[in-house]
Amino acid sequence: MGSNADEAIIPGRNGHLTMWERVQFSPQRRSVSMACSSSCVALADHRVCCFGPVHTAEGGAISDVVLDGSSGVEDDRVQLCAGSEYHCALLGGRVWCWGYNRSGQVRETPLFERATVARVRPMAGVVGASGLYCGSFAACATTSARQLTCWGSFAHFLAPESSQTFQFDSDIVDVAVSSSQACALLANRTVICHRRLPEARATTRFSYRLGGLELVSVYVGDKWVCGLSSAGSLACLRDAVVLCMPTDI
Repeated sequence: MGSNADEAIIPGRNGHLTMWERVQFSPQRRSVSMACSSSCVALADHRVCCFGPVHTAEGGAISDVVLDGSSGVEDDRVQLCAGSEYHCALLGGRVWCWGYNRSGQVRETPLFERATVARVRPMAGVVGASGLYCGSFAACATTSARQLTCWGSFAHFLAPESSQTFQFDSDIVDVAVSSSQACALLANRTVICHRRLPEARATTRFSYRLGGLELVSVYVGDKWVCGLSSAGSLACLRDAVVLCMPTDI
């Protein structure tokens, strides 16, 4: 996407999905996120430019995002991710989210400074984040080498502003999130998933070893989990039943 390091070509500006626009930005641009009907690109001045635009539950439409409270952060490397109808940004250990708050994945109501320019407050309770991961209606951030904090669809049943923090006994290598579960690939080659089961009032922990493979990344859906090895082998489980183990790709 984009023809050189200083520009991107993104669909959806002003809500026209058939219209493509060339966007100029500084080479310090670090990240792009794409939701169902909107895309966002991080700019060098702690701002995020969105195309779509991004709609909120209050009826607003965001095209430009100001990350409130980020002025003192010297690092310009903004990390973005997106779910079905929302986007999140990670900068300097803090997380900002905006968009449609269907399941508590946004939590902070944006303050519109102008028609489509919104100032977004950082999320309370998420500090020291080093990695950011978005699923359809839930998001997670690694808040230490062995700790994952999640909010959205599988924490929202407690309270709209709630989040859940999961501790692990080995360092986190990779994370994947869906609407109903968050899975962490650990340095000890174990995949640990926290899943909200139907009608449950808390998440249930599942532990997998996918064929003893040396995994480098993990991928999840609502009921399945796959791991990709450094040798290019893929192993998958669905409800703890083997789907493929392993398959070279």
